[in-house]
Amino acid sequence: LWSFFFWGDPLKRWYAIKIVIGKEEAVERQLKNAGLEVLNPKYGLWERKGGKWQEKEKYLLSGYVLIQTVMTAERYYLLKNMWYVSYVLKGAVTEAEVMDIKSCLELAQTSTIEYRQNKIMYSGAIKDNVQRIIKVDRRKQRVLLSFELGGEVIERWLPVKIIYGAENHQGREKKTTST
Repeated sequence: LWSFFFWGDPLKRWYAIKIVIGKEEAVERQLKNAGLEVLNPKYGLWERKGGKWQEKEKYLLSGYVLIQTVMTAERYYLLKNMWYVSYVLKGAVTEAEVMDIKSCLELAQTSTIEYRQNKIMYSGAIKDNVQRIIKVDRRKQRVLLSFELGGEVIERWLPVKIIYGAENHQGREKKTTST
């Protein structure tokens, strides 16, 4: 009994639920109302719309929600019959995958990529996740990362700060013409 009090239920595991994209908030609310522990991380992203830059809040796992529970047949059918839930991914999500998701959230807040001469320098949380980078969009200052979630490989764009060394900007300045 005391180990339960201090460490929680040892049978609780993380599970991923595939949901309708754009309905993350509604599903999260339903799950919390059902008494489940939910992980649905968000991050801030700057987007240009109508010529103006705006900060938008995005879900890291758009189309997915993580829950921590003891999965029973009753709980499975409760989840399966919820609005906007497509299916529950087979098997549990490992604790390592949950930690990876949390580190991606930190990565979106603290990472910098610096281009100097022929070198690329990484700092912040991205330094430990270079092997996950699929693509870098320098103009939008985003990085496409891959990670696993319940056996499925997921790719997500995350914001990073991109810095160019002085030598990389030579010849890139806009030329002004006088009339």
